[in-house]
Amino acid sequence: MADNRVLAAAFGVLIVAWALRSHTAGFFIGMPAPSLWIGFVATVLVLIFTPAVMIKARWTVTGAVIVGVINIIMHIFAVNLMPMGKVYGPAVSLILAVLFTYFSFRAYLEK
Repeated sequence: MADNRVLAAAFGVLIVAWALRSHTAGFFIGMPAPSLWIGFVATVLVLIFTPAVMIKARWTVTGAVIVGVINIIMHIFAVNLMPMGKVYGPAVSLILAVLFTYFSFRAYLEK
């Protein structure tokens, strides 16, 4: 069975890959610029904490949990802002953010 830290890092990689795919596929065409910048900052934070979650220090996992919660909140707003025809992009991102946060929190609870 994979370790919680490994699973959190794997879902962090998937979040970044899905964000890159979403931008190249044009999911965010027509979105206001401030929301795109918020998404960019959230993706960069996930990119920073994805390798850091593998370090055994407890603060890195705490940071990953906080970044995951920020991503969850951001994607909930994105699902509400997107037209119904384009909602599956942020919905997949929301699922990946929930899994990233879940496994980061499980790694946080480990001693």
